[in-house]
Amino acid sequence: MKRDKCASCGSAELRIRTSNGGTYGMNKIPIGHGRNAVATMDNVVCIECGHVDFYINDPDALAKIEQTWEAL
Repeated sequence: MKRDKCASCGSAELRIRTSNGGTYGMNKIPIGHGRNAVATMDNVVCIECGHVDFYINDPDALAKIEQTWEAL
């Protein structure tokens, strides 16, 4: 997901990281059973206020979440 401005303060001073390395970490979310059943999230940080957003951009991971997670 592309974001041009911070959702919190409106600043355009955003930085993104799409890989933090390793199997588990702040940019991983479990989506099933097993070691490889994780989705990688993009991390977007606002340099002005410190607001952080996480996004899953993998369509296959989103489809798995849609099938296996409960709807609100």
